[in-house]
Amino acid sequence: LKLSGMEFIPAELKERETQNWDKILQKKIYYLSLIFRSICSWDGSLDNLSLLPYFFNNTSLMASHIRMMSSLDFLVEEEKISLAPAKEKKEFIFCRDFLCRKEKQEVFDDVVPKGEGFISYKDQFEQIYCHHFYSKRIDEKKQNSEIREWHLNTSLKDIIIMNDKMNSFKTKIPAFSLYLDSFSEAKEMVFKRSEKIWKEWANNKISYFKRSYFYEDPLDIRKIEKNPVSTQSIEENLGIEFEIYKGELDRIISQRDKIILKLDFTFTESFLFWLKDQVYFLDQGSEEEKEKVIVKLKEIIRFQLTNFSKKMINPVWMNEKIVDIISRELWRKLSLLQFSFKFNSTKDVVIPIRFYYGLFALEQIGHNFRSERGHTQLNL
Repeated sequence: LKLSGMEFIPAELKERETQNWDKILQKKIYYLSLIFRSICSWDGSLDNLSLLPYFFNNTSLMASHIRMMSSLDFLVEEEKISLAPAKEKKEFIFCRDFLCRKEKQEVFDDVVPKGEGFISYKDQFEQIYCHHFYSKRIDEKKQNSEIREWHLNTSLKDIIIMNDKMNSFKTKIPAFSLYLDSFSEAKEMVFKRSEKIWKEWANNKISYFKRSYFYEDPLDIRKIEKNPVSTQSIEENLGIEFEIYKGELDRIISQRDKIILKLDFTFTESFLFWLKDQVYFLDQGSEEEKEKVIVKLKEIIRFQLTNFSKKMINPVWMNEKIVDIISRELWRKLSLLQFSFKFNSTKDVVIPIRFYYGLFALEQIGHNFRSERGHTQLNL
């Protein structure tokens, strides 16, 4: 498998393949020989699995084998993926001692024993794998001198690359570890490609939408209404979300398609105990006393929001209106939340405040910012 022509592959890897193909090809052949040697070192005995345990921790590989032996395929229905019986009967390479022949599914079903309480082959194979093979390790004492030497000369890096190559056989996706100088490069390559995909997607969205876009729509911000949910953590229940948008197109785009800015506000648990106590006594009481407490809360919110804004180039959310909304929403959520804080605890409680930026809102913010600096380009 070559990387050229695969859209999801980072350009850096494609260049590396072109420039160092001979070296990469040598690595492929070398690790294929290691895989062949490791698998063929097994003599069929369950007492001595030889070098097979190299692959037993590769759960995706073993799951693929189990699906195949269970005659199951993936079934894709809209956004749901499930397992279903294969439409075509599979053929297997079935070995008795060292005699291996291709057999049909029916022969396989007759020969493979069914355990007590048999439900399905998949269930049975998964139990056998998890209980008898997943934790198996290579027993050096049982190996002959040649296999022992092979094992001692096999590094952890070799095992990782062998498993990566085995996965590539199943997925038809190249083993990227053969192209990297170090495993730490993998994260960098994934990030670069993700960044490129996002920029292409964002620019395509803007090019598509701006043909029918009304530029007189104002840049606006609104609080997303959410009530506490018992299954969420206390931090997430107290969290507050805002949407920064420009026009209806920004509003109808789902949150997962927007840029998220997350600010972590920190409060001590003892402060939240005091605040919840005030909420309990004042929520239906004196409005004047309630406002005094909210003023104190605003001071804390304003201080933290100001510190966040110092790290931003263009914090459009830094204004007194947002301070007031956050303070009153936190008060409202505390009045609904069935949770007790410890009055003498110095533990910090982190409350996330999230801002979801729409595409056209980002364009407008960028335009306003560049205009102030003497630039008028509208492209992101």
